[in-house]
Amino acid sequence: DIRKITASITLDGVIAEQGTRAPEAFINGKLVSVGSKVAVEYNKRSVELTVTEIHRNKVVLRVGEQEINVKMLQSDPSG
Repeated sequence: DIRKITASITLDGVIAEQGTRAPEAFINGKLVSVGSKVAVEYNKRSVELTVTEIHRNKVVLRVGEQEINVKMLQSDPSG
């Protein structure tokens, strides 16, 4: 179930600088870039997802034919 897999993925932050540096993201505490593999536990087995896109506030992952959009949690601007 894609929703359960998505629930186990946390987008902690994105480094999307302009220029020659490729964007990177922190997913579940690991630094990843486009093409990186991310393993998550689901139903007592490991599922491997591939990072296909990194944007300023979201990352697109692919598992099989399914695409998963993971958005960054909104932080409180006052805090």
